[in-house]
Amino acid sequence: LVSGLDKVIVMDVTDETGIKRAVGRRIDPQTKVIYHLEFDPPPTNDAGLMERLEEAAGLYNDTAQAQARLTASTSERPAFDQWLTKFIDLVTPVP
Repeated sequence: LVSGLDKVIVMDVTDETGIKRAVGRRIDPQTKVIYHLEFDPPPTNDAGLMERLEEAAGLYNDTAQAQARLTASTSERPAFDQWLTKFIDLVTPVP
């Protein structure tokens, strides 16, 4: 099978980790830089930065929406795994 894909990366994470990664993002309205409070925290040497940060707007920073996406992803996983068998040489699991 010829494909335009060079690599397929599969990340298996728990629902809890997926939700943690999805929420917690904050944006600096001055610089437009996005941080994650746990996984990519803002630098501590920038006076006033923490006070400036605003919750990243949108559905991708909402716990209920993250859970809904995880539920949908879980229900589609068997079909996705079947599709991946076509590209088995490109699959790279990420622990």
